[in-house]
Parts: sequence; C-alpha cells; structure tokens
Amino acid sequence: MQATVSKYVKVVNQCDKGLPTNTVLPLLADKVTTFKGMTPVVVALRNESLKEHHWEQIQEAIHTEIDRSEGVFSLGYLLGLRVDEYREEIETVSTAATQEGVLEEMLAKVENAWKPLEFGVNMYKEQKDIFILGGVDDVMAVLEETQVLVQTILGSRFVGPMQKRVDAWEKNLRLFSETLDEWLALQRSWMYLESIFKAADIQRQLPNEYKIFDKIDKMWKDLMRKCNADPTALKQATAPKLKENLEKANADLDRVQKNLEDYLETKRNAFPRFFFLSNDELLEILAEARNPQAVQPHLIKCFDNIKKLDFGDSPTSIDIFAMYSGEGEKVGLGKNLKARGNVESWLGAVEDHMFKSLRELTKQAVTEYEEQERLFWIKNHAAQIVITVAAIYWVKEVEVRLTTAEDKVAGLEEFYHLQVRDLNQSALQVGGELPKLERKTFCALITGDVHNRDIVTTMIDDKVDTVNSFT
Repeated sequence: MQATVSKYVKVVNQCDKGLPTNTVLPLLADKVTTFKGMTPVVVALRNESLKEHHWEQIQEAIHTEIDRSEGVFSLGYLLGLRVDEYREEIETVSTAATQEGVLEEMLAKVENAWKPLEFGVNMYKEQKDIFILGGVDDVMAVLEETQVLVQTILGSRFVGPMQKRVDAWEKNLRLFSETLDEWLALQRSWMYLESIFKAADIQRQLPNEYKIFDKIDKMWKDLMRKCNADPTALKQATAPKLKENLEKANADLDRVQKNLEDYLETKRNAFPRFFFLSNDELLEILAEARNPQAVQPHLIKCFDNIKKLDFGDSPTSIDIFAMYSGEGEKVGLGKNLKARGNVESWLGAVEDHMFKSLRELTKQAVTEYEEQERLFWIKNHAAQIVITVAAIYWVKEVEVRLTTAEDKVAGLEEFYHLQVRDLNQSALQVGGELPKLERKTFCALITGDVHNRDIVTTMIDDKVDTVNSFT
C-alpha cells in the first residue's frame, strides 16, 4: 500500500501544480481532488510508530473495525471506509504515536545505559577476599543522566501507555541513588573504624563498641564479596532490604563513633596535652598502649620541642631516663620513672618529672652561678636553665644596686659594665669554634643579655634610684 500511496501523492502534486494530466491514470483523474483531501489521513495511517493500542483508538474513532491482514489492507479499502471523514481524530492518534515513539527511544536509552554498567571493586589494602568500592564517578554520571531522562518522560503528556514502566524506573533510580549514598557512607566509616578496632587494646577498652563493629564488619565483607562476584551496578544497589540494612549499619556506626569520641574525651580530660593531638593520632597511641615507645612520634605535639624520651637501649624497655629536645639536648628525668599502666597516667608522670627535674636543676644552677666562672657555667647547664637563671641573677643584681648601694645610679653603671664584659665574652665564644648545641645556647643568652643591658641603660639615663620607680 505504501508504494501505491507514494505514486498517487506524486500525481496529486502534479495536478495541484497545473501540470499536464495526460500521464495521470484516466480512472483517477476525476478523483484527484477527493484524494488530495485524503492524503494527510493516509500519511497518518502509514506512521510506523502506530502500535496495537493506537489502531484500537482509530477503530473506535471511525466506529469501524479495520482489517489489516495482507491482501485486504489497501488504499482502496481505506477509501471505502471513508477514513477521510475522521481526519482530525486519526491525525491526533498518529501524533500521539510519534511522541510515544520518541519517549520509547528515551526509555530504551535509559535501559541500555544500565545494562552494561558495573561497580568498580578494589581489593582493600592488598587483603585477600576483602573488597571496597572503587571510583563511582562513571556510575554517578549515568545515574544523573538517566534520572533527567526519566523525569523528562514523566513530564510528557504522552507517557500514558508506558506509565508503569517509567514509574518503575523512577523508583529504581531513586532507590539506587539513596542506597549508593548509604553504601559509600558505610564504606567511609568502616574504613576508618577498621584500622582502629583491629588493635587488641582498643577492643579490650571498648568491648561493646567492638561487638557492634564486628557484626557490621562481617555484613560489610559479605556484601562486598557478593558485589565482587557480580558487580552489576543496578542489580546490586537495588537488592531487597539492602538500603534498610545499610541505614541501620550507618546508624550503629554513628553511635560507635560517638562513643569513641566520648572515650577519647575522657583520655584528654585525664591528660589535657592530648588535646594537641588529632583523633587519629590519639587513637594511634591508644592502639599501641602496650608499646610505650609508640608515643615517641607524637611527643613533640604534646610537649613543646620535646623530640623523644630516652628509654635506654632495649626496644621493650619501660624505664624512662631522660628527654631530648629537637636540637638534641638531653635532660635527665630522675629515677624510678616507668611507662606503666594507661598511657595518660604514665605521660602525666613524665610531665611531673619534667617539672621536678627542671626545678632541681635550676636550683643547682642558681647555687653554682656565683661559684663558677660564667662561661664554664653556661656550658655545663641546659639552655632553658641557663636563660632562666641568668634572668634571675639580672633581677637580683639590679635590685641589690637599687636597695643597698649608696649611689644607686653609680651602682647601676657598675653593673652595666659587668653586663658589657659578659656580652663580650659570649660574643667571643660565638665567634670561635663551638659545638652546635652550645652555639644555640650562647645565641639565646646573648639575645636576653642585650635586652637586659638596654633596660639598665634606660634606668641609668632616667636616674632610677628605687625599685618603686615607674621606669
């Protein structure tokens, strides 16, 4: 029938242009005008997008059943049915069929996009039979694109015949999106907590939290093994009850993490210097509670410029003998200091010994300051003690001259010359050969001595003669 229609459409066009009609079949010449009016109807009926339900609508519109069997369904047959009288109704159905065809193509694009799509599954930390999701950027791109297509289809007034299929896709894609969000959230929490709870000390200190995590850990590993065996993205992420299970697991791990935060808070309250550490750093220490020397890399954050503790030569020693600064300066911490018990407890003991040791060493340095030659004294004490005791004696010397000397200003001038002498001696030391650590001590001391000399100079210029002077 299509060939016949094409032939007669050509004829109609010829007649319409006023061309000679001697080539027109004589039997149709008088029917050209009638056929011209019927052409749009025939074209509409030739629409390849027409499906069975469209033909049912057409039959209902023309109030006649159409026999579309071969040998019957012809142009003449349609002329006999007078279909031209129902042109508007037939064209409406044909237009709807065309639009539905466009929507079908869009829906097919959605279906074809998801058929080959798979999750990338990676081995976790080279551990056999333990997996995690790899990058999901490609999956997210397809998800966003197909969600837009589905919403476009749903927004069309021609969606009717495929409404159920499109609704099912819309529901599946929404479920996929929500499930994937929960899946990735659980993966992040699991990866964070897995490294924490594999430590026996943490398991022992947080038994209830570990029990919850262990249950989720088994569920996670089982889920990822299934995904590794069949990584089909849509199938895995829309599995029955998966979203609910992931939501529950995330809620449980949120509770575990909150309890973990509370646990770390108690440790920080017990030893406030732990506030200088991040959660990961503190957990690293707590996870190695039975290995005291594991705290070494984090000491410098807890104690300003304390690089490490001296545990002696044995790698398993719990005896602590001294502390080292970042510059390598060693200061003893007294006797009977041991890394025993909870980390926060023995670190608190280390802090106490630091204060006690520095207090005793400072007392000793104060006593020796007047007994020893100054340069010898400087070289035989820790830098912090040298600077502290030098400041103590500067204050003492100033006050003595302002309270006991008959001529206060002359007393300050005498002290000024002593300061200049000491500065010159220190400068000569710095200009010569010195060990690196002693050079740093002298440089720090010179800085303080210059400042103190300038203060004395100001007091002399202002003729200060009493400790109660405003200057």
